[in-house]
Amino acid sequence: MIDSVISSINPLASAPPTVDAPKKSKEDICIEVGSSNRVVDGIRNMLSLPNKLLLWNSKFNSGNVSQETIEAMREYLDANDLHDVHVSVNQYKPQLVWRRTFTNPKTSLLSKLTLGTLVCLIETFYIPKLSGSLGDHYLVTSNTVHLFSDDPAIALHECGHAKDYHSKKNPTLYSLLGVLPYHIGDVATLYKEGTATKHAIKYLHDKKADEKVKHAFKVLVPAFAGYCASPLLPDVKSFAKEKVQQWAWICNPMLDNFSEKNCEITVLSDLEAIAKNLCISIVGFTTIVLIGHLIGRWCANHYSRKDHSVSETTPTTPDELCSE
Repeated sequence: MIDSVISSINPLASAPPTVDAPKKSKEDICIEVGSSNRVVDGIRNMLSLPNKLLLWNSKFNSGNVSQETIEAMREYLDANDLHDVHVSVNQYKPQLVWRRTFTNPKTSLLSKLTLGTLVCLIETFYIPKLSGSLGDHYLVTSNTVHLFSDDPAIALHECGHAKDYHSKKNPTLYSLLGVLPYHIGDVATLYKEGTATKHAIKYLHDKKADEKVKHAFKVLVPAFAGYCASPLLPDVKSFAKEKVQQWAWICNPMLDNFSEKNCEITVLSDLEAIAKNLCISIVGFTTIVLIGHLIGRWCANHYSRKDHSVSETTPTTPDELCSE
């Protein structure tokens, strides 16, 4: 009795084993498709334009997900015995996210009340179907894949996250690795993104879908390069926030040593520094993603010339994504 109470709130508690669970099929996988709206989809597509250009993929966050992409997800989840994973396609129904979070048997009560609640609030108020800010993602708290892109490679990548999380004894704690300080979280994020990409490519490789493997390299490697670029570039938002706080002090007319001229000089100088920082970030990020495109295309061409043996080993660099 005591053990069961402790395990219900213990973040280290794993899901209880299923006894005599009936065999499930593809039809048991829950995939819900939201309705399209020209205005909503148009706003999301416009806000997603920078990412569309970076990934050179017009189907990123497009919203009009084809039946082919949906069936690719269903087959992947079925092949990997992930029948309990929910799939939400171009949908905004926060009530379902809340319900799935608090009925998810794979997470503890403490996980539901802390991380689960926080994630539900983000999903509710960010309105991903309109803003596109969260993009395609897998939520471990609700065990749901959210998809807005009509690209099978991206869809399988998100399903790869589900496979990765399901292989962990405690998926909730595994998800929290990404927020650890001192760039430990960045390394953890790269590990998880690389693992999901590896799962997707290996699945297509095992199916002998050569053209789809090559397409996956061209799409997923640049995306992985973007994750590599993020921690290497200056945090413009934090830098700008720091400067604004300085303006609030220097430009306060209530201070005895207030000088309008000093305030103007400081603000103009800081704006120049912010603009320079922003340019460095944009150019640096774009350059690294372009390198990812080159590596992805090299991987696709290399794969077409030679039969690869794609292992389950997690890559640590974009180049390893196509190594033998």
